[in-house]
Amino acid sequence: MVLYPLGPLSSTMGQSTDIAGPVRDTDEIAERADLDDSVAAYASVILTELHSNDYQIPADGRTYAAVVYVAARDEGTAITLSEIAEASGVEETAVAREKSRVVDALDISPSLLPPSAFLDRYSDTLAVPTEVVSEAVDLVREGNESGLWGSRSAAVVAAACLYAADKVVGADALRQKDFEEVGVSRTSVRDSYREALSLRDMEESTRKSRSTLEGSCLDPLRDSVRDLSDEFDHVPAYVVSDALERVDDLDGEREWLVGKSVSPVAAAVLWLTADESRVDLTQSEVADAAGTHKVTVNRRVSGLRERIDV
Repeated sequence: MVLYPLGPLSSTMGQSTDIAGPVRDTDEIAERADLDDSVAAYASVILTELHSNDYQIPADGRTYAAVVYVAARDEGTAITLSEIAEASGVEETAVAREKSRVVDALDISPSLLPPSAFLDRYSDTLAVPTEVVSEAVDLVREGNESGLWGSRSAAVVAAACLYAADKVVGADALRQKDFEEVGVSRTSVRDSYREALSLRDMEESTRKSRSTLEGSCLDPLRDSVRDLSDEFDHVPAYVVSDALERVDDLDGEREWLVGKSVSPVAAAVLWLTADESRVDLTQSEVADAAGTHKVTVNRRVSGLRERIDV
């Protein structure tokens, strides 16, 4: 890794006018990330301190991004590493490593923000209904009290609780992909929201949605179809709606469904419906998103074709 001494603190030093290149200006990074002026000012102070200590930075300018992230977190601003990385044009993993070097060099400890800080920001940005926010606040609190969240970041906990609360309340106002707008991947939300649901005695439906269909309830299959559709931005809403109607068509095929894993069936339903509408979606793609094998999805597709009008 090439290192250079920290140069003059000019606001134009190495600045790129194209976000595809690294931005070596803390003011510009803060502006791109829509951060307050106080954060930009604090970042400048940190950068000055590094300069006085003859700090060495990598050639890709990751230090500037790391400094802004440290300043934002220490100012109590709810922002994720991925958002700072996008604003600076530097890889997220590089910003994370450099952040550790910066705090070690200056012996500072950025504040660890609670999930509630991110809840406030996400609910505003995503225009979340009041009743969903209220339920999410309760889920965060109860999860904290029970030690449910483990090592999950505050940002992921907030996103997962909002998504789970949306399901508990039945508002249907949020999709997993919505949280990418605020720097939380849909994968992180998908992997965490079920723990939040467990706080509302929804473990049984969660277990079924992750494993096999039982009895007369098709809700786990519907939920799985919705979750899978969130993985594909190019799948139109009408395709998802048609796929859910197809799930209803399976009401008379419960004998075939009982005991089958939910995810492959949901993947098959979504793929069949997308294929009918000439939407570019492969069986391999839906299999990967469902965490199963293409062969299994193909078998479920064949089974569906034998049992419903396709």
